[in-house]
Amino acid sequence: MPGGVEGHLWSDGDRHLLVAWTEDGTSRRLNLPGARAWDVCGGQLPEPVISYLPTFVEFTGPLPEVEAEMVERVNAQLLPPEAAGEPYRARFAAAVRGPAEGEWWAAGPYLLDRDRPQRIPAQVAADGRAEIILPLNVWANLPIRDRQVEAKLYLPGRVLSGVLEIDTAAQ
Repeated sequence: MPGGVEGHLWSDGDRHLLVAWTEDGTSRRLNLPGARAWDVCGGQLPEPVISYLPTFVEFTGPLPEVEAEMVERVNAQLLPPEAAGEPYRARFAAAVRGPAEGEWWAAGPYLLDRDRPQRIPAQVAADGRAEIILPLNVWANLPIRDRQVEAKLYLPGRVLSGVLEIDTAAQ
């Protein structure tokens, strides 16, 4: 399997079943001509695309060298405070095969509202972009480093995740 992809293959000689998922929160298209694919809930997918959740792919013929082109991902960025006395912010921007509806989910000690998981509806535009900006429990007068905050984007049949490495000590 390509780097960042975990998978298990079962074969009876002519037919093969691959169960695969990504380890890094991206979504990738498998180059398996003629393959049929189902998401973890049993819904048939238009093409073999794998993500954070297991995807089941059935194909026939000889076992190919599996290639996994990245098609969806979440990028994370640390944003400075908007004004003096305000916290840093985390920006998570997803590039997906849109349009779609889903939900952002974020939780952790470095979010400003850290007492409960945050669930925010997500609308993926026709251009395939969805974005969320969350205030962090990180302030300019209290620099930190080597900390992380994660957000996940739940879409039909797949989950994408992004991790922001927080380091304000150098700023």
